[in-house]
Amino acid sequence: MEKPRVMALVTARGGSKGLPKKNILPLLGKPLIAWSIEAALNARSIDRTFVSTDCQEIADISVQYGAEVPCLRPPEHAQDNSPHIDSITHAIEHFAAGWNPEWVVLLQPTSPLRTADDIDAAVQLALSSGCDSVISVREAAQHPFKMFCLDKDESMELLTITNPNFQKTVEYPRRQDLPLALQENGAIYIHKAADLMHNGGADLPFRRHCSGSKPAGTHCKPLVMPTSRSADIDTIDDFRTCEALMRRMCASDASRQ
Repeated sequence: MEKPRVMALVTARGGSKGLPKKNILPLLGKPLIAWSIEAALNARSIDRTFVSTDCQEIADISVQYGAEVPCLRPPEHAQDNSPHIDSITHAIEHFAAGWNPEWVVLLQPTSPLRTADDIDAAVQLALSSGCDSVISVREAAQHPFKMFCLDKDESMELLTITNPNFQKTVEYPRRQDLPLALQENGAIYIHKAADLMHNGGADLPFRRHCSGSKPAGTHCKPLVMPTSRSADIDTIDDFRTCEALMRRMCASDASRQ
């Protein structure tokens, strides 16, 4: 059987209010986006690696590190309120025309610790499990069953979560009594190209595949990654924390050689 065609897509807007030019900030000697491009290029499961951006500087750097950037993203798909799905469908239509990939692996440049092995594991899960989507996750830092919200009087109220897979009620829940809780780490999102092109919504299809009202037979699988590789850079503090972690990892690797 012929191997399904798999396209990696790194999406990187030029504008960032929280951390200006964050996608090309130097991280241990390389622009932030370069870490994601190199991971995709080193992944055995990826056939072609593209970058979608509205910024010529990001495009030039991406090409320098080996990605394909056939054209810039239109301005209407690069605003603060532009749905992410629009930039993705634009890339599928204009970057891969005539090639027709079957799967699209979305990689955010703000996850520099994700490895080629992580990508390969996620693609293998997508191809072998018969699922409709795969997302990378980590164990939740704070379990939602121990969280609170505010009622209409702004008083504390327990956050109520209803899930038929967990019916045990505990007044003072211990962590070992609770079901495993997972959270997105932002590193990898895998979808069938057809689902992205015929999504029928502003959000990525995996959320529909995870919902209680999902269409029969559809499901999303998790790739559980360790917290140590789940950095998601949004602020300068995130950037500095990730850089410090990477320096420690490099020092540890050097000491073992």
